[in-house]
Amino acid sequence: MFWQCAEDESPVMKNNPLEITMKSSDAYRHDFNISGDEEGAVIIQQAKHALKSEIVRDETTNWNVVYIYQPDENFNGADSVQIETCTGGDGSINSCTTDTVKFNFLVEN
Repeated sequence: MFWQCAEDESPVMKNNPLEITMKSSDAYRHDFNISGDEEGAVIIQQAKHALKSEIVRDETTNWNVVYIYQPDENFNGADSVQIETCTGGDGSINSCTTDTVKFNFLVEN
């Protein structure tokens, strides 16, 4: 299986969903540019039509928080995911700034 990967490294704007139009054969990557030891992200509302919808943070992402979305095979339509990020943390309880980011996907052939 071959698939193309679109990557977005633009800053996420608070309270504004990101609107992404993509082909059903593509995958989408968003680099949050979050890499601190006490920082991170978690999916709080999972995509419903995803073959892959996950946060990756390992050597392949240079330890940055990266979200990857790949729609189900032959899926066409709308899908979405919500991710909560934590930045600026220093290890103490409630020390990070949280933000909720929504990605709206429009998947086409």
